Amino acid sequence: MIRSILVATDFSPAADAAVTQAARLATRLNAALHVLHAPSNDLNDELAAFFPDTKDYGVQSATDAIRERIAASLAAIDAPKNAEILVQPGNAFKEILTAIEKTGADLLVLGSTGETGAKLGTVGGKCVRKAPIDTLLVPAGGKAPFDHITACVDFSELSPQVIKSAAGIARADSGSLTALYAHEKVDQSVFCKGPPQELIDKLPGVIEQRFASELAPLAGETPVSFTMTVCRSYSEGIVRHAADSGTSLVALGTTGRSGIAYLLLGTTAEKVIREVGCAVLAVKPRKS
Repeated sequence: MIRSILVATDFSPAADAAVTQAARLATRLNAALHVLHAPSNDLNDELAAFFPDTKDYGVQSATDAIRERIAASLAAIDAPKNAEILVQPGNAFKEILTAIEKTGADLLVLGSTGETGAKLGTVGGKCVRKAPIDTLLVPAGGKAPFDHITACVDFSELSPQVIKSAAGIARADSGSLTALYAHEKVDQSVFCKGPPQELIDKLPGVIEQRFASELAPLAGETPVSFTMTVCRSYSEGIVRHAADSGTSLVALGTTGRSGIAYLLLGTTAEKVIREVGCAVLAVKPRKS
């Protein structure tokens, strides 16, 4: 269950969409909402180097202006009235980690592009790799409810949590939920003797039965359908399915079957985040 949501904003279009989604989910899930902006303090440090008596020059007035800007944006989207506004000058990534610990957040929401427009910038990449909680990345303009969610499963240790997290958001948004298994096509020509064809033919049915028995019950009251796609690469299959099915949110794990397998950021997960046109929920291993 999501009880506390932290959204970090740099006031870019994608960050504005992230704030909208975070506020909407907080309302529907009855979760606490915390909005963080971490302005750079480089200019203030530079002034202090040359004018030591003005170390705090303009900091308070700038902080007040930022708070007012965030408060106005929250009022415009009818966010929870008790939303907490945090303004902490410094390194954005470090301030996000500090805010996660301070607020007890269990979901981090970010824009999938930053001020420069680059997909999954430095801060977003670090958060997906190193933040201890699930991270929802929202593209610019992605302010609508998640009406069709695709949960990527590979029967690794993290797949049950991917299903649970995706189902929770599907319930909040009354959206549909599809579980996707991406099956990489085997090129028989590279083997002297390939796998028996009868096993290859049986594989889809066996996988679907295993999903029905092991993962589908974890969605609770949320109906979940299952589909497989055969693809050249896992990321290509996920991105193609998302486009063809009109998916509004892809949920995937940050580790795969071996714990360091194909869903590690830098391979499949990063490619999906960079190439897919919808929001992405990066699900992290839970602390023991």
